Amino acid sequence: MNIAYSLFAVLLSTESVVGTLQLQEPAGEYYYSRDGGVVINDYQLKLKDKVSKGQILLTYVTQPDQIQRTIIARDNGYIEYVNGKLSRGYEITSDEMLYKVKSNRIFGWYYLKSSNLQPLDINIKLWACNQQGVKWAFDVDAVKPGKILVSALVPQNFNNVKVVDQQGLVMYFNELDCTNGGSFTKAPQNTLD
Repeated sequence: MNIAYSLFAVLLSTESVVGTLQLQEPAGEYYYSRDGGVVINDYQLKLKDKVSKGQILLTYVTQPDQIQRTIIARDNGYIEYVNGKLSRGYEITSDEMLYKVKSNRIFGWYYLKSSNLQPLDINIKLWACNQQGVKWAFDVDAVKPGKILVSALVPQNFNNVKVVDQQGLVMYFNELDCTNGGSFTKAPQNTLD
């Protein structure tokens, strides 16, 4: 019982963790027509439009069967490609590329410099922030020995979040700690090593 209590106390007393964050590019979903047919509603989607999981992207009627087909977004994200020919009455062919939707969620591994913080729990947030006070909330999705799988919602421009993809990144357990002087800068080097 004392060992579990001691580990829990160490975790609570720690305001930040230091590690290396390696982010993956956001996933892209490609949408193709299954069958040839005629577009009956294109929903006027444009590049960079935000889409939600389950949102209807396109409706068409197959030829010659006259079966209505609906293309639905499989995840939240942003339109990265629209087939410029799509409009009401346009005849699409089987396997024609219609849309590409880039996910608005990124994943990455945060490799801890110290392993004495175990056990961390999933469903908590870690915070990173820059010197201008911009904060990023990362969800903890999985915890493995020495590393944490994190995810975050990102804006359309993934390059804005790539600045946190670095070594020696300090992440905070509390958003207020991030606000009170935290930054993307590397952690200070320990001179006792």
